[in-house]
Formats: sequence, C-alpha cells, structure tokens
Amino acid sequence: MEDNNTVPERAEKEYPKLPVIERKIVPAIREGIELVMMIVFRSLKEKNARDFPDRDAGYHSTLAAAVLNRMFGLDNPDASFRQFAKENAGQVRDRLDSFARDFPDLSILVTDALRMQFVCNEVEKVGDKDHDIKVMEQAVEAGIFRKERDAPLPKGFMNLVHRVGVANGLVRGGQG
Repeated sequence: MEDNNTVPERAEKEYPKLPVIERKIVPAIREGIELVMMIVFRSLKEKNARDFPDRDAGYHSTLAAAVLNRMFGLDNPDASFRQFAKENAGQVRDRLDSFARDFPDLSILVTDALRMQFVCNEVEKVGDKDHDIKVMEQAVEAGIFRKERDAPLPKGFMNLVHRVGVANGLVRGGQG
C-alpha cells in the first residue's frame, strides 16, 4: 500500500512530541548524524578523486563538502567556501543528483540521518522547520531519500550507524 503523505506529514506522524527522556539522547543521535556525514564525505571525496584525477586533493575535498552541505542543508559561513560552492553549483547539483546511483548502499543511511536531523531540530527547537522539510524534499527529488522506508526509532538509527561506522573503520567494534 502506497503512502501518499508528504515527507513532513509522515515525520510529524511518526515522531510526535517526544518525551523528556528522548531529549537526552539527542546529542548521541547528532553524533550519529555526524558519523553518517563523515562516511558520505569520504565516499564523495574518493569518487571526486577518481572522476577528476587532474584536480588536486583540495578540489576533491571542497567539492565533497559542498555536496554534503547541500544534501544536509548546511551553510558554511567561510567566504571562500561560499564562492567555491557558487562557482561550482552545477557540479554540486550533478553530484547530488547522481548520489543515489553512485552510492546506492548509502541511501538508507542518508534517509535515516535526514529524518533524525529533522527530529533533533524539532526536539531542540533549532533551525527552521520549513528549511528542514525542503532539505528532505530535495533528497526525495534527487532519488536519495527513501520515502517507503519506515522512520527509524532512535535506538535503531544508532545501531545502524554503529554497524556502518565499524564497517567503515570509523568506530571500534563491540556493542552499539
């Protein structure tokens, strides 16, 4: 059965007002989101190095960061970074649009991280809800965000992030 709800409607249904105990785990969830971002950054940087062997490592990293920031709706205040993102806007958009094709194994992780980012922002009352919704909708349009996937509970998200972090050598093994 297909769910015709929009991303924000589903998020609000699946994450009603969280109890106080849930708010205490927000910092841990944010660390999980940052770990996902590290994995995405590294993957993008490695692909940039393969696709643009004539460019230096700084270009590979900066392009990866610009794509990551766009994907997660982040804004780098550094003027030189903003200029790079502006001058390379087409390349950033192309990388975002090809992400699901290039990294199909990361779509679930990014979907869950974007949902958790929305929830954390709602719980902490930070950011702009409309902006967060646009970020998720942009991910849907790029084919990254898996709307059909059930929203994760915090523990499920943290377990997934831990397993992927271990597999990528970013987290030590053991209990998550």
